[in-house]
Amino acid sequence: MTGRSTAVLPVFDAEATAALLPAAPLVDAVADAMRARRAGRLAAPERGVLPLPEGGRYLVMPAADEHLALTKSLTVHPGRAAHGLPTIQGQVLVADARDGRPLMLLDAPSSPRAAPPPSRRSACAYSRPRRSGRWPCWAPARRRWRTRACWLNWAR
Repeated sequence: MTGRSTAVLPVFDAEATAALLPAAPLVDAVADAMRARRAGRLAAPERGVLPLPEGGRYLVMPAADEHLALTKSLTVHPGRAAHGLPTIQGQVLVADARDGRPLMLLDAPSSPRAAPPPSRRSACAYSRPRRSGRWPCWAPARRRWRTRACWLNWAR
């Protein structure tokens, strides 16, 4: 045995990823993810940001729960737009959290940012604790982990 897997990792391009992630079902996924993170069942640390040449950035956003682990990685190069090229490129690697087995690779820039803004507001309202007042829904860090958390809920 060589130790090499013969399994093929499913890879979803931009069109296939967008088709897999319609906005409407993501509202519930975002709300579920917010509750899971608040309850400590979902981990999503701050995103890592590394500087790249020409004003670019490399962003890494991990998240995991008991079922799935994922890493969204993006490169952002503002200067590419002047050449008719995409400013943002990236992917989401989804793995089984129990054994680390890669499950799929998705196109990251084509994915919704968890849901369109009205859906995020709805999810925020659904997941807000009744007695704690306002949920800090619009803080940038919250948006980042909500996006990753949403992937976890969707991929299940």
